[in-house]
Amino acid sequence: IASMTEAKRNAQHVAQTRLYVERVFSMVGIQRLTDLNPSAIVPALTRLRGQGLATRTIEAHVTAVKALSMGAWRDGRTVDYALNGLAKPNDPKDRRRVRRPLDDAELRTLIETTRTAPTWRNITGLDRSMMYGIAAMSGLRRDELLSLTPESFHLDGETPMVVCEAGYTKNGEKAEQPLPDALVSNLRPWLATKDAREILFAAPAFERTGMMLKLDLERCKIPFEDQAGRVVDLHSLRHGYISSQA
Repeated sequence: IASMTEAKRNAQHVAQTRLYVERVFSMVGIQRLTDLNPSAIVPALTRLRGQGLATRTIEAHVTAVKALSMGAWRDGRTVDYALNGLAKPNDPKDRRRVRRPLDDAELRTLIETTRTAPTWRNITGLDRSMMYGIAAMSGLRRDELLSLTPESFHLDGETPMVVCEAGYTKNGEKAEQPLPDALVSNLRPWLATKDAREILFAAPAFERTGMMLKLDLERCKIPFEDQAGRVVDLHSLRHGYISSQA
């Protein structure tokens, strides 16, 4: 946890990792690193499933304890990566939230309508609109978006791009995402109003991005959930970006 904090990982992600590790360890009575092995962890995963948790949530618990095990090995506290063999559950049918991407017309309506929308939780409509545009046209995840400053944007090169530092990306590697000209033309005047190292989408204002987007969708008359039960959230914008690049 100290290492994640020092690396300036998202505070919510750090807190969630701590919660998951402590929950799993307390369920099976693990108190020492020498207690770590896959067979010791499996009963906790069985109990989590018995509590009705979704497969993806259980997978997040496995990711957390495996990260601790790998960290202990890299730090010389264990002779090997003890949980290397612990498999993550995989059940594609057990998906509690199915997302749908916005089509081009819906995305355009969301961005343009929100630009002049009323302030919400001290976030102007313009700032919300820019967040949606960057998310949809860069494919960055929520935590990656929340780390951006004006210095993250390199707009004067041959290929304008946004750069997310390794400490905030899911795979731990720096992400360099190209940006379309249409977005760049809107980014320039907006970024000019910000301090160079200012977090553009800073907490606590941007902690409730799900509620924020849902309210903006309602204002645009775009359904949050369709007849098939698929929902639109901030990650849906990333889904739309990935689909458009396929």
